[in-house]
Amino acid sequence: MPNRDVHLRVGALSGAAYATYHAWGQPGPYMVAEAAGGMVGGIGGGLLPDWIDTPCSPRHRDEAHSMSITGTVGYVSPDVGSSYTYYGLDVAVPYKLTDAATLTVGGHYANQNISGLKGNHVWGTVGVTYAF
Repeated sequence: MPNRDVHLRVGALSGAAYATYHAWGQPGPYMVAEAAGGMVGGIGGGLLPDWIDTPCSPRHRDEAHSMSITGTVGYVSPDVGSSYTYYGLDVAVPYKLTDAATLTVGGHYANQNISGLKGNHVWGTVGVTYAF
């Protein structure tokens, strides 16, 4: 089972990658701000379950390691271009299929006020995790 160091690195990398993907095509300062915010959010998301549900054994898994509800809020005021705000809400709920397999279904919402871009975004995700 991954420990805190792995949760931190994977959270930072996945948060930054996810935010950069969604910021792709925006001016450089916007992309850097989005990537930095995504990295911070990913670190928090990776470490939060252990803060809430302190591990007491190598096999710990309790409520905080099951459902994930996250939110983001931000304001960007770059040197070049106009400022904008953004926010989002994500919910992911796992369902144990077997001792080794988990199905996770998620719903996501994001909004921003960048001129020329569509404001509201709603999407879903489905994932399967299998532990060897």
